[in-house]
Amino acid sequence: MPANYIGACGVYENGTDWTPLFKGDQRYDPACSGTCDPEDPSCAARDGYCDWQYTRAVAKWLKRLRDEMHKDGKRLHINLTSTGGKHPAYSISSSDAALAGPGGIFDTVDGVLTEEGFNYAKCGAYSYDQSPDCPDNPYDGKDVHFWSNMHGYMLGVQSRSKPFYLKTAFPTADHNTPPTPAQIEWALASYLVSEAGLASLYVTPYSDARGYWDHAQLGVELDSACGAAAPVVEAVGARKGLTRTYRHGFVAVNFGAPTAAISPLLGGNITVSLPAGTFFKWNSSTGHYDAPVDCSNPDPALNDCVIPPQQGRVFVQSGAPICP
Repeated sequence: MPANYIGACGVYENGTDWTPLFKGDQRYDPACSGTCDPEDPSCAARDGYCDWQYTRAVAKWLKRLRDEMHKDGKRLHINLTSTGGKHPAYSISSSDAALAGPGGIFDTVDGVLTEEGFNYAKCGAYSYDQSPDCPDNPYDGKDVHFWSNMHGYMLGVQSRSKPFYLKTAFPTADHNTPPTPAQIEWALASYLVSEAGLASLYVTPYSDARGYWDHAQLGVELDSACGAAAPVVEAVGARKGLTRTYRHGFVAVNFGAPTAAISPLLGGNITVSLPAGTFFKWNSSTGHYDAPVDCSNPDPALNDCVIPPQQGRVFVQSGAPICP
C-alpha cells in the first residue's frame, strides 16, 4: 500500500462514459523516479511509484475516510503491502515520503497491519537484505531490503503512537502443521528487535485461513528492553544483524543473505557476545526456555552465539536484571 493491485484505470461517468484517471501500472520500481510536482495532475511517475496519480488518489481517499470514521468514533487501520503488485517488484523504503513523510499514510491512519511479516514467504520463508536468489522468486537480482524495510515500518508507525500488527506466515505442509521452533524464533527475534511498545506478533502456517495460532514459544518473558537494537558490524563493515538487550534476556537476528555468493558483503555468520549472567534458550522437549545457552563450543554449528544468516536467537536470563 499504496499499489495499484486491481489495475484501476478510471471511472464510468453518467453510467456509460469511460473516463481514464490512472495508468493502471501496478509497479513500484526505482526506475519510476520522476521529479514532477507531486500535485500536478500530469505527474505520471514519481518516487518509485509508476502510477503516481493513483498513489496520490489513494492517500487522499484515506484521509477522507479517516475523517468520516473519526466522526463516528471509529478508527482506520490499513493492511500494508510493502511492494508494488506486479513482479518483479521492489520493497518500498520505510522512509518513503508517501508512507512516512509529513502528511503521509503513516500520519493519516490510526494503525497498520501487515501480513507479510519478516519473511515475505520467499527464499525458504525468510527475508534478507540485498539480492535474493532462490527458486520461483520474482525478486532475483533486485535490491529489495525486505527485512530492513519491515523493521523500519514497525518503528515508523510506533513512533507515531500507533499500533502495528505483524502477521508472519510460514509455508508448512498444510494448515494443520505448525511452523518449526526455528521459524518461530526467527519471527520472534525479528519482532523483539523492532518492538517499541505498540506492536503485536502473530505466527501461523502460510495456508491457514482459520485464525492465529497460540505458540508457547511466543510467551517468553524478558521484561522491558534496556535500549534500542544495536547493529552487528563485521570486519567488512557491512551491517547485517541486530542485537537487543532486555532486563532479563538477549535477542539477536542475522538478516544477511544465505550465502556470500549472493551478496558478499552480507553473506555469512555473525557472532554476538552476551551480557553477564546465565542464559537459557527454547527447549522443544519441555516446552520451556530451560536449555542452557552454550557460547563456548568451538564448533560454530553448535555455538549458540554464532548465528547463520536468516536465523534469530532469543535467550532468557535468570538472576539480577541486566539493566536498571
